[in-house]
Amino acid sequence: MSTTRDYASICKGLIVMINCLNDMIDSTGERETMTENIKDNFIKAYARAKEFLPSKTINKRLKISHQKISKWTKEKKCPLSMTKHCFNSCPTQLTLAEQTQLKNYLLDPDYSHLPINHKWALARRRNFCVSLPTFYSYSKDCCGNPIPYKLEKKEPIRIRAQRPFQILHMDSTLVTCKNWERIYVHFIMDNFSRKILGAVPSYSSRSENVAENLKQVLVNHHLYNHEFELYCDDGPENKGYIHELLENDKRIRITKIVARYEEKTNNNMIESWNHKFKYVILRKFVVKNFDNLKELLPEMIHYNNNLNLPILRTLTPNEVASGLKYEDLNFNLRIQKARKLRIFQNQTMDCNKICLKQDNVLI
Repeated sequence: MSTTRDYASICKGLIVMINCLNDMIDSTGERETMTENIKDNFIKAYARAKEFLPSKTINKRLKISHQKISKWTKEKKCPLSMTKHCFNSCPTQLTLAEQTQLKNYLLDPDYSHLPINHKWALARRRNFCVSLPTFYSYSKDCCGNPIPYKLEKKEPIRIRAQRPFQILHMDSTLVTCKNWERIYVHFIMDNFSRKILGAVPSYSSRSENVAENLKQVLVNHHLYNHEFELYCDDGPENKGYIHELLENDKRIRITKIVARYEEKTNNNMIESWNHKFKYVILRKFVVKNFDNLKELLPEMIHYNNNLNLPILRTLTPNEVASGLKYEDLNFNLRIQKARKLRIFQNQTMDCNKICLKQDNVLI
């Protein structure tokens, strides 16, 4: 007797066996419980069977409805996805390649000093088309970061310029080096672009050092005979030599404004920069002593002025100061195209092969 059979005979034999198994399962009266207990394996087998048989045929032979199959598929957990959702049943999630790319930005030691929103801005400028809320959501799945996207807090009244070099901010901050030297760094920032225009380190907060920093900014950025407002606090470093400089040099056309919160004027933009300088920039650049800080400070300022900032919609301070606009990057169209491509790739992904490889099962 020949051991070979045609496909029709094989199908008839399989149907006989399936009917027999169905009768055995029905005799127990626990079909629903048994299928619920093995639903994950059932979904994997169902996905493989669909490659050879129509869905209606499978549903009919196994006595299970299409609605239940759909429900179980949506509940299916994917071990490779950061969200643990199946790619086929949740196609709007990031693709496997995008999730890997996002992990690289979150876990790369070169970016460990950056806040999450700065990592997002950097990724966005490198054509990683994901919104900031989505980036925060996946960062929580990846790193367990509890920081939400939106922090509810009272927004202070902001001083906002309409163009570069219209409003400047001036302030000083105290940093501690590795050898425990305490050094003052005097900063001047442009309000519109967030660009640091000048920075001078010194052992003291004397107004002479602050005035020298202001003169360097005026020369380097050609701001003589240029009208602008200068916001600073009421500290002694912003008096003395500063007052003399503004009074005696007629080329300086500055309106000095002392920031006072009770008068709805504040210097919080550069105060935020002081915090960022200590807890972001100085995490990347290790300062040993005064000479080392003086040597590294231009590099620090260059790094910050070329850093993609979320507050500037991923633009850098240098780009904003030069006149570049967010609309020039055409990100809205890129995001729409990326979303359509993402859905198509997830819907056409062979999820069954991924699951089988994860379970070390040969296909």
